[in-house]
Amino acid sequence: MNPNFCSIIKYYYPNISWSKHYVGASTFVFSKNFDPVSTSIQENSSVKPIKLNTEWSKPLTIALDTILIHPNDELVLTVELGNTNSLDDISLVSSVQSENGILHWSEMKLEEYLTDSSRSWQRIIHTIQFSNILFTKDAILKTFVWNKTKGEINVRNLNVKFQEGNKIVYGLRDEF
Repeated sequence: MNPNFCSIIKYYYPNISWSKHYVGASTFVFSKNFDPVSTSIQENSSVKPIKLNTEWSKPLTIALDTILIHPNDELVLTVELGNTNSLDDISLVSSVQSENGILHWSEMKLEEYLTDSSRSWQRIIHTIQFSNILFTKDAILKTFVWNKTKGEINVRNLNVKFQEGNKIVYGLRDEF
């Protein structure tokens, strides 16, 4: 299953009322009550227009050893974009880096997920599952909006939330 599905469902139904984890899967029951499990790590909630000549937004940078409790935990990245003339070449980028180099890099191209380029605010959600990323104690997460065409857009609510992952699923980094 696409890891973004749970994050998108949690946007509308933020509470996990019940969950069961298996070796190869997880089952959840969602509700609209308050969510005590998901914790906001860092947030930039102001409306900051990216000027015509700016390619990157200011990144959020977080040391992973301060937020991840278990190697199978997840981070949910969200951002809201508004006043865009075009969604072409606008991406939400995340990278995990250490002294050894880049351990993980992902790009969510917004044009693949949004078809409406109206003047309303658009919410983008991306989930990083750490079960398949071998990271070290010095690993750092960076996330930012990449505006390749340098067109004017508004960015707000760029944030990162912690989400407990399935502790009994095997990932690529596990020995069998």
